[in-house]
Amino acid sequence: MLRRATLSVAAIVVLAGLAWLFMHRWQQSADAGPRGARGSRVVPVELAPITRGGIVDRRTFSGTLIARAEFVVAPKVSGRIESLSVDIGDDVKPGDVVCELDDDEFEQAVAEAEAALVVAHATVASAQSALDVAESRYRQVRELSDRSIASGAELDVAEADLAGRRAELQVAEARVQQAEASLRGARVRLGYAKVTATWSSSESPRVVAERYVDEGATVRANDPIVTVVDVSSVRAVLFVTERDFASLQLGQTATVYSDAWPGEAFVGVVDRLAPVFQETSRQTRVEVGVPNPERKLRPGMFARVEVVLDEVADATLVPESAIVRRAGGIGVFVVGEPRDRVRFVPVETGIVNGGLVQVRGDRLAGDVVTLGQQLLEDGSAVRVATGRSAAGSLGDAR
Repeated sequence: MLRRATLSVAAIVVLAGLAWLFMHRWQQSADAGPRGARGSRVVPVELAPITRGGIVDRRTFSGTLIARAEFVVAPKVSGRIESLSVDIGDDVKPGDVVCELDDDEFEQAVAEAEAALVVAHATVASAQSALDVAESRYRQVRELSDRSIASGAELDVAEADLAGRRAELQVAEARVQQAEASLRGARVRLGYAKVTATWSSSESPRVVAERYVDEGATVRANDPIVTVVDVSSVRAVLFVTERDFASLQLGQTATVYSDAWPGEAFVGVVDRLAPVFQETSRQTRVEVGVPNPERKLRPGMFARVEVVLDEVADATLVPESAIVRRAGGIGVFVVGEPRDRVRFVPVETGIVNGGLVQVRGDRLAGDVVTLGQQLLEDGSAVRVATGRSAAGSLGDAR
């Protein structure tokens, strides 16, 4: 037992010695590496040039296409559909008849109203005749009363009869007006048996998007028959955050792309900005109007909308990988002449696009470190990795 314990202690001592020897040799090897003039370790880095050029803040949003205008055609009266003139995809013009309802009841109502009007006119004629007789009787009694032949009571009776006949004529004339109004109403309802697609904002044809009934169906007033849409132009509906909303303006140009037409761009403008944000998502609605004369874009399609939020024609540009964070803030490590040391230059960043970043800061010239920054501090010694220094212009980020 004692011998087994002794062997275990000896094994631990040997392992500890081997570990110390390995660490000692590794430290010697590390200390033997290249050092700068001040004795600091030289860090291998990769570089890229600081360039000047244009850069664009181009943002892409996802949205849905909707029709510029849409309405439902519905009857104003109840009835059975005798004929349906349109189907999905058909063009309709203002005033086109969409369907016709069974109009027997409406024609009967017109006939009854016409008959009632004839009776009303006859009543007026009768009342006028009675009034003429009453006026003649009144004149006779008044002449006799002036000659003291007729009594005052007879004159009063004649006057009362005359007033009554005049009132009867007024009532008969009012009934004529009432009958005429009823006839006009009956004719209007008869016209409602022809259901038309009517709008006033444009004379251009629109398209039937959906049909809800078939011939022979009985519909009630305001039941939908078809939906008509205007696709001569469409709207892309987007929902944007507060940060992006601040950069959007009415009239701003936008480019719309659809999977239905790969590679084809449709140019539109921002024409509606909602005045409120949704509390649940903290986003607001934005609509982009897109001319669609060839009707390639259809409501309901998915759309990608590209909007230029900002653009700088002459900016200082560095690769996005060159931006580092230190306790003092954001900056880049710049390599000048001689090319064996770096200096940390604080910068303000602007537009980011295509792997490039717009930066603003003092003493921005030369190259920036794009790999190895995590080992650097201001003034660190560096060695450019062979064949890994970028040269030339990075080009515009547009």
